[in-house]
Amino acid sequence: MRAAARHLRLGDERGFTLTELLTVMAVLSLLFAVFAGVFSSTIRHSDEIEDESALQTEVRAAIDTLIQDLRQATTANVSAPVAIEAMSSSSITFLSPDRAQPFRLRRISYRLNGTVFERQLTTSTDTDDPTTDSDTWTWPAAGPWQRLFDSVKPGIAVFTYEKDDGTTATALADVRTVNVSVVVVPPSSGGKELTYQSSATLRAGEAN
Repeated sequence: MRAAARHLRLGDERGFTLTELLTVMAVLSLLFAVFAGVFSSTIRHSDEIEDESALQTEVRAAIDTLIQDLRQATTANVSAPVAIEAMSSSSITFLSPDRAQPFRLRRISYRLNGTVFERQLTTSTDTDDPTTDSDTWTWPAAGPWQRLFDSVKPGIAVFTYEKDDGTTATALADVRTVNVSVVVVPPSSGGKELTYQSSATLRAGEAN
């Protein structure tokens, strides 16, 4: 009886066998691998959402500024009654006043440079009245190009132009509405495309 109890007590003190330890380690390794995969996927998805959100904020702010600038476009003087100075499918340059009185004239340009959308602002060094034929404007060297956002999909027209009747405008003096369309591809989106569109109608008397 005493020997049986001692045998039982000694049996209870045995540890895990090597096979049992290897099995437990294999199960734990598997569980860790699954957890690491889920954790990595969660972080990657979070980064994608963060990148996409940051890009959306930049694009919307830039387009809002562009549309506001266009709606304030004005002619240099009555002898040159065209607010838009140059236009293409990937760039536009136009004139707009600042908010001072008497105002200075601003020459504003937007362009798609590769996959980067940029803005350039040059302000006249003098003030003047655009309602007389004697106006002259003094311009300093062109200002630097400012990056607004990147990741733009190349090869797609950013700017299109319309006449009063809605048909395509090809001459500066015929432009009444400027349409803006930008397609961006967030770097971590796996090719997902986001499209942003807006338009601005030039004030009457400023387009031609």
